[in-house]
Amino acid sequence: MQKNLTIILMIIFYSCGGSSTNPSGESKYHSNDEAFLSQLVEISGIERDTLINRISVETVEISGEEYDRIIELNLSGLELDNLPSSIGDLQYLEELDLSNNNFSDLPEELCEVYNNGAALNVENNLLCDPTKITHCILDQIKVDFEEQNCTKVKYDQEMDFILQFIRDNNLDSISTNIFDDIGWSWSETDSVLTSDGKQVERIIDIKWIDYGISSIPGTIQHLEFLQQLELEANNLTSLPSELKKLHRLKDLQIHDNSLIALPAFIGNLDSLVSLDIHNNQLTGLPESIGNLNKLEFLNIGNNNITLLPDTLCFLYLNGLDINIECNELDETSVPICLINELGSQGEHPNCNDD
Repeated sequence: MQKNLTIILMIIFYSCGGSSTNPSGESKYHSNDEAFLSQLVEISGIERDTLINRISVETVEISGEEYDRIIELNLSGLELDNLPSSIGDLQYLEELDLSNNNFSDLPEELCEVYNNGAALNVENNLLCDPTKITHCILDQIKVDFEEQNCTKVKYDQEMDFILQFIRDNNLDSISTNIFDDIGWSWSETDSVLTSDGKQVERIIDIKWIDYGISSIPGTIQHLEFLQQLELEANNLTSLPSELKKLHRLKDLQIHDNSLIALPAFIGNLDSLVSLDIHNNQLTGLPESIGNLNKLEFLNIGNNNITLLPDTLCFLYLNGLDINIECNELDETSVPICLINELGSQGEHPNCNDD
């Protein structure tokens, strides 16, 4: 009788979902998910049970075997500053909360999770310095700097410009260099604080030299505090019209490119003090260049310029330091005020590409 009762109880147990292979009720994780959990425990020191309690899973069949795959993972508030690269192997992940931690960067494999449609929360971390953040994180996940635990944050529209610039010129592989060659400041601008007292740093100078740049996005107009722009030794053939809105720009260096014309809107840059456009393919200058009342230095040497506007005389007579050598000029094609500045022209031995 006792034996029969035992058999009956076993039948009832299995019919109600009992399992002889997993009597503890623990999840049977796929190897990818298990590897991630093990690595996270190892690098963080967090108890495995703590992580398990923050996971939601979905049982799926793979090659005839059933596995629990992680679909939701809540890692908020665990003081994490590192994440295993194996996060990219969680193919079933739908929601990942990384908020309220100490991340200053995130692995690029997280972009794979994001591209698979997972919802991510990265607020209230230390993602403050774009020079230290993996490019795909900036470009795809788009960190909101104002939602980070930073005392200084970046301006969203300026960040959008930089990321578009990197995309347009296929510079992903050197994105760190691009960010390193940017100067930000709060003290040199009248930028306001955020509602919670963070300083919004704005771009004041850019030095992107010899990067093979061929395009400058029109969104450069958002860099309203830009004072210095160096784009020399690139492949530029034109300048975006939006450049005319940079009324704080003092120094523009675009020499050693392939510019065929200096646009008329150059006269709108009324704060320009120095303009260097030597060694391009210019054939002339717009009349509007005479509007640059603060201009102190102008280098247009080593171009193909055949005629100069009379408007340059006003600047020259007010102390403009100008180089017009090594063009296609003569005494009949320059204002009288500049005849003494002709120097070497055309095929003269002194003229080269330097």
